[in-house]
Amino acid sequence: MDKIKIIVTDDHRVVASGLQALISGEPDFEVIAIAQNGLETLEILKKQTAGVVLLDINMPKMDGLETTLHIRKSYPATKILILSTHDDGSLVSAALQNGANGYVLKNAPCPELFSAIRTVANGGKVLNFYLTDRMIDSMQEERENPKHALPKITRKEKEVLELIAQQLTTKEIAGRLFISHHTVVTHKKNLFIKLDVKSSVGLVKLAIETGLISK
Repeated sequence: MDKIKIIVTDDHRVVASGLQALISGEPDFEVIAIAQNGLETLEILKKQTAGVVLLDINMPKMDGLETTLHIRKSYPATKILILSTHDDGSLVSAALQNGANGYVLKNAPCPELFSAIRTVANGGKVLNFYLTDRMIDSMQEERENPKHALPKITRKEKEVLELIAQQLTTKEIAGRLFISHHTVVTHKKNLFIKLDVKSSVGLVKLAIETGLISK
């Protein structure tokens, strides 16, 4: 029986090692690598083929949402399972829109996680009833109160947003945050999608109006 080859990506080494130990106990799973951020994951994928990438959301250098976009574009056969503490409906929706095959909370029982890995590896989708309800609640809240029901943004996206508000160029933002030009562009794209705006001016205006950033 061919094993499902898995990459575990989490910026907390203890969490990643614990996941590796749990997953490796299943006879049909093989953890081929551990990464601490999206950039490391992409480097691993250049050298090794993985069936499933377990991906956290909040990570330094490249977060889970951006990493999902890159994996989906460059390694379409690799399945992506988000494993996060965040149950915000807008984040779940953003992850799925970016190409994730499933989303599981870190407090899920081991059998649920193992089942999710097998499901996405076989081409299925994973989203439990609780997260589905959270997505629906988020969409309803946005319809009823669109000005205040904004989706959550990641730590790095907020840093980029604050620098855009300071009128820094993409190149300057990349230098300030020690990330690539392409990474800044991806963060801006995610912000445009999440906040439903079409320009940097509209982005900053909405962010100030809703209190995401201060004047």
